[in-house]
Amino acid sequence: MNSTSRLSASAFTLFSVLWAAATLFHMASYDQWGHSRYLALAAGWVLLRPGSLLAVAVLGVLEIDKAIALSPFVPNHWLFTTFVNITILLAMLIVLMRRRRLDSASLFESFAPAVRVGVLLLYAFVVFHKLNADFFDPELSCGTMFYAAHLERLPFLPQGKATEMVSIYAAIGAEAAIPLLLAFRRTRVAGILVGSLFHVFLSINPIDRFYNFSSMLLAVFSLFAPATVVEKLQPEGRRFKWFARVVLAGIVAALTIQRWLPASTIDHIDPFFVLWNVYAAVVIVSFVAALLATRSAPVLADPGSVFAIREPLLLVLPLLVFVNGITPYAGLKTETAWAMFSNLRTEGGKTNHFLVPPGWQAFDFQRDVVRVTASSDRMLDLIARKGQLVPYFELRRRPNASVTYVRDGVEYSFARISDDPAFSGTIPPALRRLLLFRGIDPSHEQPCVH
Repeated sequence: MNSTSRLSASAFTLFSVLWAAATLFHMASYDQWGHSRYLALAAGWVLLRPGSLLAVAVLGVLEIDKAIALSPFVPNHWLFTTFVNITILLAMLIVLMRRRRLDSASLFESFAPAVRVGVLLLYAFVVFHKLNADFFDPELSCGTMFYAAHLERLPFLPQGKATEMVSIYAAIGAEAAIPLLLAFRRTRVAGILVGSLFHVFLSINPIDRFYNFSSMLLAVFSLFAPATVVEKLQPEGRRFKWFARVVLAGIVAALTIQRWLPASTIDHIDPFFVLWNVYAAVVIVSFVAALLATRSAPVLADPGSVFAIREPLLLVLPLLVFVNGITPYAGLKTETAWAMFSNLRTEGGKTNHFLVPPGWQAFDFQRDVVRVTASSDRMLDLIARKGQLVPYFELRRRPNASVTYVRDGVEYSFARISDDPAFSGTIPPALRRLLLFRGIDPSHEQPCVH
């Protein structure tokens, strides 16, 4: 095995461990241990056998299966995880067909460029969605809301009116800088560090357990690591294997502690949050230490461009990321479209985006919004109690529920939604799995929601 192949194999081992750890942190954030035990076992297998192709393949299949089972109620980071897993499995098939054998070096060199491009596109949409009037309004912006929440845990941070606009521009500025830094070789290391530190900072926000998203990003950031840093980390060595085992042991210990804690304590003490901070600190410090140790070493040439997708079939990842990102502007879904906490609003024939007019919507799903006032369905009842509007599509999802709603100023009430003369039949399975719409405020302003 030549030096390039050896380093690619090491890079795959590094990625596989961080990828498996991200799976376990995802499960911890949603407390999915009871009904996802096989997924946890697969992630544990990868941690016990870092770089095992079979273990990574099994983990990928189970993660895709989990996403399909949950769809369309899939978090953004889990949807991106699914796209990455599809890419890895496709790359496995391609390498097997091309070479008649599968090795981690060839696999890494096949799928990594597509994932890197996908990461840049993901960030591009995260930033693009925020180019709207309400994100830049301090009274409504998710930027100011997140900063205010950070002050609960970090009260020493600057406070006051002056920090509101700073927090808005700092948030979008950091998210714009990360992909730009990652895109160029000279700034790639800075991009990894800025991205890692930004998302670790984000993960301590008390609004939600964001370590699920941040742990996934730490894994994909490893795909951008310079060859000299990967070589210094020695993912094939004994020390790294012990790191993977310690991560697994930490997960088991945190789960045990969580089960022992009284229910009233869980809201105040999340053992997985503590473990995440230790894990993230170890990963970042190890990267920095390896970087400092290789500062004077020659940078090994990349085997071609790090973004060169050699197999056309693997363009599926960038394509999926792009199509998913444009769905709000096409009149399709508004949830799981990379628009999390962006203040973006495109429903009801209006939009707050600076650049994309509502006339660009090719589909009518978002235009037909109704105000639900009562329903036997739990989700519709929650929307009713919040006084929100929702696309009629979400009523069609629940044909057997009772509903009272207002459309164009006229109130309608039905014992079953399917009794509504406007009901156009059950939703085709593909659309049911792919489209999901949120409730929206009846005012034209878009407050900060997921």
